Amino acid sequence: MTLAAADAVVELRDAFLVEAPRTLAFELVPDAAPRLELAYRLYGCHGPNGDVTLRVRTIDALGTWQTELRLHARRPARSERDAFLELALDLPLSAGQPARLELELVPARGGDGVLVALAEPVLTGVAPGPATAADTNVLWIVIDSVRGDAMGPGRAFSPSVTPAIDRHVFERGTAFAQAHALSNQTRTSTVGMLASLPPSIGGFHSNAWAFTSGRRETFYASDPPLVTRALARAGFRVVHFGHNHFLWASEVIGLDHGFSRAVDFRGIPSDAVLASAEAIRFVQRRADERWFMMLNYTAPHTPYRAPDDFDARAREMVFTTAAGATFGPDERVGFLPRSYLGELLWVDHNLAAVFAELDRLELTERTLIIVTADHGEVMNPAHDCVSALFEMPCGFNHSLTVYDDELVVPLALALPTRIAAGHVVTTPVSHADLPRTILALLGLSPSPRHVGRSLVPALARHGLPEVPIYADGRLASALRLGDWKLIVHAAQDDIRPRARLIDGEPARFELFDLAADPLETDNLAARHRDVLALMRAELDDVRLALRTRFERGHLDEQALASLAADLPDSVADNHLMLVADHRPRRLRGRVSAHGRVSCGADPTRTAPPICVPDGDGAVLIDLEVPAGTTGTLSLTTSPWSAPLDLTLTLDDVPVPADRLRIGPWGLCLLPPGGRFDRADHLALAIAEGTPLPQP
Repeated sequence: MTLAAADAVVELRDAFLVEAPRTLAFELVPDAAPRLELAYRLYGCHGPNGDVTLRVRTIDALGTWQTELRLHARRPARSERDAFLELALDLPLSAGQPARLELELVPARGGDGVLVALAEPVLTGVAPGPATAADTNVLWIVIDSVRGDAMGPGRAFSPSVTPAIDRHVFERGTAFAQAHALSNQTRTSTVGMLASLPPSIGGFHSNAWAFTSGRRETFYASDPPLVTRALARAGFRVVHFGHNHFLWASEVIGLDHGFSRAVDFRGIPSDAVLASAEAIRFVQRRADERWFMMLNYTAPHTPYRAPDDFDARAREMVFTTAAGATFGPDERVGFLPRSYLGELLWVDHNLAAVFAELDRLELTERTLIIVTADHGEVMNPAHDCVSALFEMPCGFNHSLTVYDDELVVPLALALPTRIAAGHVVTTPVSHADLPRTILALLGLSPSPRHVGRSLVPALARHGLPEVPIYADGRLASALRLGDWKLIVHAAQDDIRPRARLIDGEPARFELFDLAADPLETDNLAARHRDVLALMRAELDDVRLALRTRFERGHLDEQALASLAADLPDSVADNHLMLVADHRPRRLRGRVSAHGRVSCGADPTRTAPPICVPDGDGAVLIDLEVPAGTTGTLSLTTSPWSAPLDLTLTLDDVPVPADRLRIGPWGLCLLPPGGRFDRADHLALAIAEGTPLPQP
């Protein structure tokens, strides 16, 4: 439900909307110290006759308990911020014992037909046992329009204008110097980073503000793998505070991002004060719960208008670059205007209060803090342009180009004792990597439809292989591979930035050597046609791989769940067999599972094997087999349906997946270059006793 509150504040909450009289009943098993919490709003007659009595009744082995609460029909005054009224009630239930909870709504005399919205009804409590990874909270801070050279390890000047963020996140955690947004617009970038999907792959790409007919339905029907939904299923309270018009499915420009509660402060830049205050209020009330909060600041979104004192501070500062260039008061700092830096000062000031409250409540040690931006901002004169099609300029704006001005953003993750402090990763990464990373840090399984990868190895100072980085714009797509970057424009893309032009005309393709030309000013598409052809082919391959992973993951997820439901056990015993010919053989590598994996060997038939845990649900194996013999490693995975990833070498030569045989018949099911990523492969592998498949 979406409700308007005071001062242009809009609030959304998941809610039951029922007509009193009505009774709702829930079967449950509570934790210790159970407490019922909910918010409500009544619709109907105002005054005492519009009130509703809420009878809360519990039934368990100890008997029946009941109490009554009065739900008031009054609307909050315009000066009040909350659109919903809150209540909380301790329940006399025994931890771990089955119980029934009934919520009976009884209208006042003459008040039949009152509609009641019961928003976010939850039963909280104290979970038994020691804290686990899943007890970690998540604070995901998204600051609008921050370029990669304005904050973090890519910052092109000193001193910093974000000292609080530096102290609490960049210095305490791991930062990524080449982090890329999935899109150059807030809506598509936000959905993309939550779902681990580029817009054109996930079905939420749009050239216009409003979605065309059927686009929303297609998006929802695809069941996007939003990390917000995964965490809500795991028991996290999932909320958003800030300024983001696109979170509202009730608006023609919005989509449901999976938040059970969202509060939108539609003022610029006053949202920085209001969002921070709401975040502080939330953590004070939810200090003993697990939560995921996205805190979204509009500033430094254009127009850059910080409060006067912060704007004045930014104008008075003297900045220097690593090369020794000095920028005096009021001078633009490279490409960055002083008003833009003033808004960053303003946001940092308000975030400092949030960080201080986490420290005061002793939540910092168990709160994963992520700081990034939804996209950057075009400020390089070589990328300035105007789109007649969209009636907007490119410069000091975003959403029209896919240069690094708009795609490279700050990114850092901090979690004391579990993420390396003060570490900087230079390997390019994508916002698509964040859902898998968050879930891995929380000890939860990712969706097979997440197209990104986990950054956990990099957070522990391990190496991170370089992979292609893909992003979508309105009418263009970009691919980065090593030092090369390709931009492909749609035929109707009418922008004419200087960097795009070849012989005075806008080219369909842009090709940049980022090592020699990091500012993307020299389009090499006409001079390096061989590289252009390779990059275009790579773009086709990357898009196909992303789409296949997203679509096949959905099918496989359902098929694996169906197969797993037919088996009584949640553990699978797998056997990896190595058959040696006339020579001794040695198999080494890493086996990982999207769950847990352990292994052992038959000591009577092999040389003593090495099989040691490698963290993150993986083991390292080293199996030697004498000539003419067979050796076996046993791999136990949990849950049963957890996919296995095998990275193996045979006598120090990588083993392609198509060289493996699978199942009781030892069949090769794959074409050259194939992967074991289909549910029917797995079904055949476990089908012991089935007839030998015919050719």
